[in-house]
Amino acid sequence: MPRKSDPSKPIRPTPVVLTGEAKRAAQDHICEQVAEGRFLRVICREDPGMPAFRTVHDWRNEDPEFEARYRQARLDGFDVMAENTKDLIDESPRMIESEFGKRVDSGWVQWRSKQVDHHMKLLSKFDPARYGDKIEHTGRMQLTDLSDEQLDAKLAALEAAAKAAE
Repeated sequence: MPRKSDPSKPIRPTPVVLTGEAKRAAQDHICEQVAEGRFLRVICREDPGMPAFRTVHDWRNEDPEFEARYRQARLDGFDVMAENTKDLIDESPRMIESEFGKRVDSGWVQWRSKQVDHHMKLLSKFDPARYGDKIEHTGRMQLTDLSDEQLDAKLAALEAAAKAAE
């Protein structure tokens, strides 16, 4: 017995097949929107006439010129996201009426703080070279960073190692 489709689920749209100028126009639109900070999945899902998300990835693998344009658009989009995050920070907080008069809505402030933290975390993962924390690894230790007891212990360990090597 064949399975019946669930009427509560939306019907999947027919896949969009683009070639020639239509494909180039879609690629241009995608790059413009990504450069504005929109996510590719959202563009493919919401903008009319756009191909499936997987199709765009196939285009990127097949077309080095489109891949380069898309990569640059992503970098531009990250900058837009960073600017939008600054706009979130600069926005004046909402005020609410309470029994003591007008005051800042602390729930709104927490929500906005979470938004900013989320944006910054995404940016640090998307482009760690520009938006990540700078971590410097060095193998050096300054002698001035150690107490006298620590210096004595280090010196004793070095002397013991030298004697053992003899």
